[in-house]
Amino acid sequence: MNHEIYLRCHTRILDDKPQENRKAKKPLALPMYVLVLDTERYALYDHDRETIRLIKVSEHGLGLYYRPKEGRDSDCDVALWIKEGWQWILNQALGIQAEKPDWLNVPVMRRIAITTPNVMAALRRLNRDKARPYNFALSPVLVNLSKTSITLLGPFEKDSSLWGDMSYINIHDGTTYTLNLLPPLTLAQTFEMVFFQFHRHPEYKSLASDSTSCKADTAGLLKRYPVTATSFQPIGKETEHGWEQAEDMSTLMEMHPPLAAIGHKPVISLSLVPDQ
Repeated sequence: MNHEIYLRCHTRILDDKPQENRKAKKPLALPMYVLVLDTERYALYDHDRETIRLIKVSEHGLGLYYRPKEGRDSDCDVALWIKEGWQWILNQALGIQAEKPDWLNVPVMRRIAITTPNVMAALRRLNRDKARPYNFALSPVLVNLSKTSITLLGPFEKDSSLWGDMSYINIHDGTTYTLNLLPPLTLAQTFEMVFFQFHRHPEYKSLASDSTSCKADTAGLLKRYPVTATSFQPIGKETEHGWEQAEDMSTLMEMHPPLAAIGHKPVISLSLVPDQ
């Protein structure tokens, strides 16, 4: 069986391995198609021109965000919002009319554990009762094009409809903001912007069909990336201990998506790879 990867293409999976020899937890219905955005971002699905049935989708690049919608999909074994996001991407790519998810305009949040005294002290200025050691807080993901350091924290809240009007405190100077009244050149990312970046993530582990590095709009058959070892260099194991937990405060960083992501809808154009 040839393991060829077609990037950003509606590609049929050709499986010449007998079903009884497969070691999957459950049999996969065939024929199947796959959409690969990069080697770690993919969706397996069936398609009959009018509907798409997702079978398995990747969470890579999305799992670090706090969910804008409750629920988990049992068929794909992922958070419900991630499945709905992939469904929306595929509907657009294959020209199927469908309403976009109602949470796309929700601001993007990271859930952060309160593990240091300075974080707890900042949050107690907003809500003394909720700011307790090892409780959680929310931190909106910002697009900061200014030269001012701004990292916002707010009380933990499960209801995503309240996120836009909540008060957040900048841990660098103690200033309080809402997401509708942020400093100039600063705005809160939405999940629509996240999915715009998601499908344009370059593939770094392979080459494009013309043997050049993959770009945000690269499509077609990928080639292997040649690697030549020229020297050896020891790499220490020392890392920031807090980085082992995605909810640690030390993992926060200012996000800088491409300017094209601001105010644009994520639209994909796919090529059709004929059945072989």
